[in-house]
Amino acid sequence: MGAMVKAFRDLGMEVIMTGSQFSCGGDYQEAAAKVNAGTVLIDDANEKELHDFLSQHRPHLFVGGTKERFPTHKLGIPFLVFPQESSPFAAYDGFINFAREVFGLLKSPVWRLIAEDNGIPGDTRGRNENRCKT
Repeated sequence: MGAMVKAFRDLGMEVIMTGSQFSCGGDYQEAAAKVNAGTVLIDDANEKELHDFLSQHRPHLFVGGTKERFPTHKLGIPFLVFPQESSPFAAYDGFINFAREVFGLLKSPVWRLIAEDNGIPGDTRGRNENRCKT
């Protein structure tokens, strides 16, 4: 959790929610020390909690496990699977892989088209605003 927060910060992105399914108290303390005040820390969110949060906050990117992918896509929000399915994210080369994948997700025109089709006004996905969830 904390390592992902740092990686997103290194990319200049704001984390608005972070959580885990299998973390312990120490992991949450580490994450809380790395995020801004007001960031939501959640433990093993259920489908309704995630849907409500995503609908209300409309993050530009959501990171989670495979079970969260399709409900997130249905809301028109780019999704990064973690642990990753593509390239490794460890060390220097891994960070480059991570940055490349995040950039590709955020800049894909499909998200803007989905937002337009769903009538989401003022959706800036794919532009310069950078908010995400780890």
